Amino acid sequence: MQFHPHGDASIGDALVQLGQKDLLVDCQGNWGNILTGDSAAAPRYIEARLSKFALDVVFNPKTTEWKLSYDGRNKEPVTLPVKFPLLLAQGVEGIAVGLSSKILPHNFNELCDASISYLHNEEFKLYPDFQTGGSIDVSKYNDGERGGAIRVRSKIEKIDNKTLAIKEIPYGKTVASVCDSIVKASEKGKIKIRKVEDLTSGSVEILVHLAPGVSSDKTIDALYAFTDCEVSISPNCCVIDDQKPHFLTVSDVLRKSVDNTLALLRQELEIRKGEILESLHFASLEKIFIEERIYKDKEFEQAKNMDAACEHIDERLTPYYPTFIREVTKEDILRLMEIKMARILKFNSDKAEELIARMRKDIEEIDCHLANIVEYTVDWFRMLKDKYGKAFPRRTELRNFDTIEATKVIEANEKLPDKLRRSLEVAAIVGAKTIVVHPKHHLHWTTHSEELKELNRAFYTSLLPSCREYGIRVAVENMWQQNRYGKGIIDSACSRPDEFAAYMEMLDPEWFVACLDIGHCTLTDHAPTDMIRALGHKHLHALHVHDNDGVGDLHTLPFQPKHAKVDWVGVTDALAEIDYDGELTLEADYFHTNIPRELLPATLRYMAEVARYLANEVDRKKAAK
Repeated sequence: MQFHPHGDASIGDALVQLGQKDLLVDCQGNWGNILTGDSAAAPRYIEARLSKFALDVVFNPKTTEWKLSYDGRNKEPVTLPVKFPLLLAQGVEGIAVGLSSKILPHNFNELCDASISYLHNEEFKLYPDFQTGGSIDVSKYNDGERGGAIRVRSKIEKIDNKTLAIKEIPYGKTVASVCDSIVKASEKGKIKIRKVEDLTSGSVEILVHLAPGVSSDKTIDALYAFTDCEVSISPNCCVIDDQKPHFLTVSDVLRKSVDNTLALLRQELEIRKGEILESLHFASLEKIFIEERIYKDKEFEQAKNMDAACEHIDERLTPYYPTFIREVTKEDILRLMEIKMARILKFNSDKAEELIARMRKDIEEIDCHLANIVEYTVDWFRMLKDKYGKAFPRRTELRNFDTIEATKVIEANEKLPDKLRRSLEVAAIVGAKTIVVHPKHHLHWTTHSEELKELNRAFYTSLLPSCREYGIRVAVENMWQQNRYGKGIIDSACSRPDEFAAYMEMLDPEWFVACLDIGHCTLTDHAPTDMIRALGHKHLHALHVHDNDGVGDLHTLPFQPKHAKVDWVGVTDALAEIDYDGELTLEADYFHTNIPRELLPATLRYMAEVARYLANEVDRKKAAK
């Protein structure tokens, strides 16, 4: 009960929390682990000392306001004179009667930069940074004010198609809680896994072994949707200001902290200036006392008492009063009388002059700092960043998360496209290297093309694990959108040459190439030659030269008159220009219903000859080039 009315045990818990934040306390012994949730050893088994940062920033007895402790036996500070936005650096969470507060920790270097920006009247933004790492979506952070929210995700890596590794966990969670949430989600059928393996030691490593045939990409989405791999945190910046609780933003807290830092630095300068002035005053008195040999005056030596001796010294010093910084007091004279003879004998006038000149220079420097206190405070924050900032890199990555809808994740996990999987299996059996996969059209889809593009980007990306599993590339066909009532095209996502080329840049070029449908080009009034040149040799690996799918983009050679819209000479010129070495293909979903059965063999042979002719033309022009 010596230090706290609730018992000294509470001090141990508070000290452990401070030590685990790795800023104010240098720790020795077992202080627990914020990653695993392991508790620290008993207070008697751990050691602590103030860090260099704490000694620089937090403690200064000269500027600290003190009061008696609860039992009156000791003194304790009312508040510590912290010259840094420590509240924002460490974060805090607590609850009282009718009030709660949840301020998230922020990055050390970013706090220094924001403080400098504020002092220079510049804009600044602050976002949380967690020791546990991960990634964070701050789009709704609302500057830390009540009503905002952030989403924090684990860092999940793919070891192979059957194994995921969680390397970082969300703030406020432990390895054990994340593992438990994954197991519970598996038991409920939300995700399909074989087992979870915790290999955490110095850093987080949780291995998630997938069930056979399960997509790793879909499993990652499911982990974010149904487990503690993603959490939402609602900040609530409630602080005591002017003895009253206030709901502020983190920017407000930073401004008040910087203003307080400036005031403390000014106070320290003024205290230091006062100390130097006192030293200068006494050094001037001492120099005159010794040089004028006042201590050897007959009146001084024969003085009847101390008062008479003091009066004599005061009388001798009177001619020098105008040179002194302040009035000479009796305490000053008593100090002169306490000077020992050894010091008098060793006194050096030149060194005394140098000391006085140095103190005057120090006072001028302090006056300069006081006159430019804002820049002095800026230099203070720069010093802190240079001295300590390397130990505090940003650990939490700032990102904008895609919204993962739980119902869609369940649907994707439960229903993998069997037709597509069979197509990949057949392609692998027959030795094909590439298959053409149509984009998702969804005839009910009537929104903007950007949403359609994003829908299809997610769809193609979900195929990546299967592509790797079977070793088959996917050729992405140029998209278009048909009116749901069959009245023509209402959208043409990625129909423009520059759009389609940019879209392909978003996908993994090792597993995704472009398939150009000549009919789709003509329907959207874009020349196939422009599309060929835009995609170039890098992306274009398949070209539909025959199409009879019954939806109006017929360009089957030579049966349909619409093929006249296609400049086939220009097409072969463009293909030769990009050094095309891909495939010329036939698309025939409704082929059997449009060609009489008895003519089908001859038709196929003829189409093959036409394709071969086009290929030969391309080869001839490439050779001529």
